[in-house]
Amino acid sequence: MAGVFTDLDPGAQMGQMPSTAVMLDRGEQRIRSERSDQPEVRARLLDTVGNAYRNLGRFSEARPLLEEALELAPDFAMARYRLAFLKSETGRVEEALEDIRHVVSQSSRLPDREARYVRAGEAYLAKRNEEAEAAYREILDRYPYEI
Repeated sequence: MAGVFTDLDPGAQMGQMPSTAVMLDRGEQRIRSERSDQPEVRARLLDTVGNAYRNLGRFSEARPLLEEALELAPDFAMARYRLAFLKSETGRVEEALEDIRHVVSQSSRLPDREARYVRAGEAYLAKRNEEAEAAYREILDRYPYEI
């Protein structure tokens, strides 16, 4: 996996800085081509790249990566959280709510910051806007440097 970053070194690219999309595409190719005997590590990598695609609005590339992360690590709560938001962003609100409510039911096992994000996200997706806003503000107050 470290080879992804070597391949993207501007020195190796004749001084050209590759775009974020190119970096993600190469990272995804590398994750898929390399065998891993550590499914949790592979799941985290898939989640990271899938979430980056989601943030770029590349939903069709993001979804299979997030789904594969969950196949490898079914209890990976934050991957399910991100998949819920992707589903919401693509009009599948009922599925999104079902997924995020599943994550909320597991939130006691999460670190405090993640558990708060999950509960705030559920309020947001359920359109309980005042509750969601208050929860997100509390996260910012409590964790100002960890957005």
